[in-house]
Amino acid sequence: MKFVYLFCTLVYALHTQVLSAPPPSKEATYVASLTPDNFNDFVGRDQGVLVEFFAPWCIHCKRLAPVLELVGHAFEREKRVRIAKVDAIAHPALKQLYDVSGFPTLKWFPAGSFVSENFEGSRDAVGIVDYVNSKADKRRPHV
Repeated sequence: MKFVYLFCTLVYALHTQVLSAPPPSKEATYVASLTPDNFNDFVGRDQGVLVEFFAPWCIHCKRLAPVLELVGHAFEREKRVRIAKVDAIAHPALKQLYDVSGFPTLKWFPAGSFVSENFEGSRDAVGIVDYVNSKADKRRPHV
């Protein structure tokens, strides 16, 4: 009987701790999320920006997400390079403005420009880092 009492007390204590614990914090991300409200705060400024236009349901986009995190991490200390993403389904105006017709679409926006060019290289971390290095005249090491 003592065992049952101790067991129930332990379960109750754990249960109340779990319920009162704060929700887990979001993990840090190296890829900025852009919307129509903040797009101009990133693009067209004094930094080059590689932007992924994605659809939340797209399996290729889901596979590319951790790769872009690695690329973002590689450039995190570069003040003149940013890595960003746009949910093209939630923000169709940006999708239409930049002529996005498939997912994922990667576009490079040079510093000071709203005119983009399509990324056509290898969609692995090395290929994307090499591309950004060439466009931004940087020499970031591979991740």
